[in-house]
Amino acid sequence: VMLTAIGTVLFPHYQALARQRLQLAGDNLMVWVVVQNAALGVFGLLLGWVVERRGERLGLRCAIFGCAAAPVTALIVAAAEIEVARRWFWLVFVPLGMTPMSIKTMTGYVLEIAPADEHPRYLSALSLCLAVPFCFSPLVGWCVDLFGFEWVFRCGAALIGLAGLLTFGLVEPRHDLHGGLEALPDAVG
Repeated sequence: VMLTAIGTVLFPHYQALARQRLQLAGDNLMVWVVVQNAALGVFGLLLGWVVERRGERLGLRCAIFGCAAAPVTALIVAAAEIEVARRWFWLVFVPLGMTPMSIKTMTGYVLEIAPADEHPRYLSALSLCLAVPFCFSPLVGWCVDLFGFEWVFRCGAALIGLAGLLTFGLVEPRHDLHGGLEALPDAVG
């Protein structure tokens, strides 16, 4: 969860990259917000289908790897010729639509693995883990100033990608008889 939340910490640096490297003004912000929200809607439909058909773990994995694509997309677009990069920078905000979706998917996963009487505790732990990376936001900004966007975005993508790899070690709640069938009445089980 903490590794994935790094994507949220990187959020303001996409706009800074556009402003500093591509001389894009704030009037592009509305387009970027619309693109991100449209992507969120599409990803919500797709991930909902994945979760329904294949389970929360696969949905979580897809969401996390989608988050890792955002800094990579920013680096690829910003590396293009400046006019091309300026025209296509909105593409960076497509994978950024996965960031809020990953939080929702994490919540769904947590609710599936936790016993019902432990939901508040598990959700509190999730919220705490999501908040911890924000303590390092000033450090991320300092690293951008010191090392540049490329280094910070590469490290961010690698750490989020590591979170995606760690999902291969998670259990799929649908296959865990402890979490699913214990709550059912004896007549069903």
